[in-house]
Amino acid sequence: MGSPIASTIAQLVLEYLEEELLAHSNYDITIFKRYVDDCLIITSEQQDQEILAHLIGFHNKIQFTIEKEKNNSINLLDITIIRNNNKLETKLYRKPTNTDRILDYNSAHSERQKRAIITNYIDRAIKLTSPTYRPTILEETITLLTKNNYPINKIKRILKQRTHKLYNTLDATTKKEPTTYIPIPYIPQLSEKIENILRPYSSIKIAHRPHLQIKQEYSRLKAPTPKEECSHVVYRIPCNDCAGVYVGQTQQKLKDRLKGHKYSKAPTALYKHTIENQHSFDFGKTEILDKEKNRKPREFLEMIHIKQDVNSINDRTDIRNLSSIYSTIIDNTKKKRRT
Repeated sequence: MGSPIASTIAQLVLEYLEEELLAHSNYDITIFKRYVDDCLIITSEQQDQEILAHLIGFHNKIQFTIEKEKNNSINLLDITIIRNNNKLETKLYRKPTNTDRILDYNSAHSERQKRAIITNYIDRAIKLTSPTYRPTILEETITLLTKNNYPINKIKRILKQRTHKLYNTLDATTKKEPTTYIPIPYIPQLSEKIENILRPYSSIKIAHRPHLQIKQEYSRLKAPTPKEECSHVVYRIPCNDCAGVYVGQTQQKLKDRLKGHKYSKAPTALYKHTIENQHSFDFGKTEILDKEKNRKPREFLEMIHIKQDVNSINDRTDIRNLSSIYSTIIDNTKKKRRT
C-alpha cells in the first residue's frame, strides 16, 4: 500500500468483486456487509465454501480466508457479533494481543486531550455494545482507564454525562456550527492561555499535539535522500573569496538549480557578485536551510534567511515583501549569532 492511490484502487477492485458476487450469482446470502477488505456474510452452511472458492477464483493475486462463527459468535473489526435466539447482538471486542496501554494520564498532554480519551473509550463501549453486555464492557473500560492512572471520579463524571447524552437522541442530533481546528504543539500553561484567548470564537478550536513524537526517538531505517537530489528547498551557497553567501529557493532538484547558477547569465545577485568582484562560489558546500513544498511559504522562508544572515549578498528587492513586524525577532537573532 505504498502508492498514494493504492487504497483507492483496492476499494474499487473490492467494490467490483462485491457487485460480481451479489449480482451474478445464485447464492443464498441473507446479509453482506463489507468494510475495506473485511466482509461479513450470513449464508447457509452448505454455501460458505462455494462463496470462498468464488472469491479466491476472482484473481490469482487476491487471496481470501474464511472465519466461521464459534459458540454462536464471530469477531469483526472492533465488535463481537453474537447470535442469540435468532437475534444479533454486539459487544466491544479487544484482541488477545491488546496490552491495555494507552496515553497515561500523567503524560505532558493537555487536559482536554485526556478528557477526550476517556470520552472516546466510554462512547465506544456504549455504542458498540448491546444493552445485555453493556455493564460488563463499561466495567472493563473503567479498569483500562484506571490502569493508566485516570482518576476514577473524573471517569465516573464523564460516564454519567455521556450515558445521558447518548441515550437522549434529541441532544445527540443537535446541529452545530462547523468548527475549524488549529493544531499547535502543546506547551503547559502557554497553550491554555492561547486557548482562553480564542474561547469567545466558537467556530475556532485549538487542537493540541505533542511537541515530541515517538518517531523522533527511533533511528530512521530508510537511507536519507542525498542533498543534491532534494527538491523544494531553501539553500545557501558560500563565496570562495569572501564571507558573502547567496540564499535562494527552488522547487527543482538542488543539483539542477546549482547547474543553472553555474552557467546562467541571468542578472541574479549571485551572478552580479561574481562579475563585479571577480569572485567564485563554492557550489560543493551548498547548505539546505529549509524544506517546504508550497511555493509561498518557501519564498517567505527564503526572505527570513536572507534577512537573518548578515553576510547575505542578495539584493534588497529579494526581501521587499517581508513585513516589518518580523524585524525585531530577526534583529535579535542576528545579535545572538554575532555573540
